[in-house]
Amino acid sequence: LLLVGELDYVGDDFVSVLGQTVFVDRALTNHLREGASVEVYGAIDIDSGGIVDATVVGAGAEIGPGSPALLTGIVDSVDASSGIALVSGMRVDYNALLSRHSVPTVGDQVSVTGRQYRGLGILVADPQVRVGER
Repeated sequence: LLLVGELDYVGDDFVSVLGQTVFVDRALTNHLREGASVEVYGAIDIDSGGIVDATVVGAGAEIGPGSPALLTGIVDSVDASSGIALVSGMRVDYNALLSRHSVPTVGDQVSVTGRQYRGLGILVADPQVRVGER
């Protein structure tokens, strides 16, 4: 499980979830709609940063601001003064993780659970959030 969140965009052969490009079979995109809650399984392509060999499941009702989310990606940068990391291009506020001495390191692959705030373009990490497990 790499992502849990809202479909930001549906293209011909890819979708975007939490700002991540997910390459999917063209036939699948006909059944998906922006705003739906999905789970994404697959592999991260280190060269492109996109998610390949992807399966997108759980397309359901639209979800609202502050919905539980999961982001798995590579840490691009860390701003320790603000508690913001860039994970595969997505801004992640990791301040809530500091009490657990959990600080991201550039280049690491991480999985972060939290709350998605689409309008703000940020995922707020929360060690208490649990998202769908299969």
